[in-house]
Parts: sequence; structure tokens; C-alpha cells
Amino acid sequence: MEQPWKIHLGPNVYLDLRQEAVVRDGMVRNLSRLQFRLLHFLAQHLNTPVSTESLIEYVWGQTWVSRDELYVYISRIKRILEIDPTRPDHLLTVRGYGYLLRTEPPNYIPNMNRDG
Repeated sequence: MEQPWKIHLGPNVYLDLRQEAVVRDGMVRNLSRLQFRLLHFLAQHLNTPVSTESLIEYVWGQTWVSRDELYVYISRIKRILEIDPTRPDHLLTVRGYGYLLRTEPPNYIPNMNRDG
């Protein structure tokens, strides 16, 4: 049965919209408000690359935020979401464009940076 408050990101991992948390193997990992907004926006575009500018505009609105600040938030999300944040399976960097949140790791996706 599908639960509207869960966005499944892969086997045994989902975004819990009620708790604003990532749940992996039954363990709840809380997110900050900004981390949740970033991950939720990416989850609304599952398996589709999202531009850096779109993420910044959605999360921070008209406030100017650097790409470096966004990168810090993405890195923190990877530490919560991924088993090995240095080799992410779900939250990937799309070089020169933005980020991709995927549900199932395919064998190969060109132009993806698995190193962060």
C-alpha cells in the first residue's frame, strides 16, 4: 500500500515527509529544515537532473546563496542518505549542471560524478 507521506528512494530507504527525515533500515535520520527542503525538491524530480539554480531558488528564494554553500548542504545530506557518502548511489552531482536524486542505481549513467 502506497503511503503519501513516504517517498521511496531505494530498498529500505525513504524520505518521511511527516518527520522531515530520511529513514534507512528503520533508523530515522533527522534533517534540518534546509536539508529537508533540498531533498524534498530533488525527490519531487526523482531520476531527473535538477539545476543548481533551481535548487537555490526553491530553497532560498531571492536570497543570494553561493554554490559553495549549496555544496555544503548537499554534502551533509549525502552523509545522512548514503551508505558511503564518498561513493553515493542516490544523490549524484551532474557536472556543470546540478544534482540528481535517483531511486535505483543503474549500471551506468554518463556525465555523473559519483565522487561527490
